[in-house]
Amino acid sequence: MFHKIERYLIRLAVMCLMLVVISQGLMTSDSIRFYMSWSERLEGQQLPAPVTAPQTEIPPASKEQVSSPEALLVISHDQEGALNEVEILVNGKTRYTFSRTPIKMRLKAGDSVEIDARRCNYPIDFTIVSSSANLAFPAQGDVFTANQSIVMIGKIIVK
Repeated sequence: MFHKIERYLIRLAVMCLMLVVISQGLMTSDSIRFYMSWSERLEGQQLPAPVTAPQTEIPPASKEQVSSPEALLVISHDQEGALNEVEILVNGKTRYTFSRTPIKMRLKAGDSVEIDARRCNYPIDFTIVSSSANLAFPAQGDVFTANQSIVMIGKIIVK
């Protein structure tokens, strides 16, 4: 009884191995690989960019009108008082300081945003408080921590 089951299991393993070898051999042909591989069929199809989750509610700052290549971004920090020594760099140049909080910024698509907190001797969390509806990245609620460093928020992506 066990010898029969063992024989069938060995035959099944050999058949599976042969199927894998044959299918891998067939995948070397472009015309056959197109039908055997789901990822090949997706090759060349455009995905809508940027790929984001739909927003269910409109943030408070997004009621302000912004034109399509521009976006509105509001950043705040978790420390008490003003942080005059912290700067926000847009495309490598100082554009804002935390003399007041939160900071409301008008940015263009593709702008690079960084926070320079090298002069602070303690870690600071910066939070994206709100953004306009057409801003895909950074997202509302994102938190960036600076500890005597320059923190790269990233390039602005506008929908």
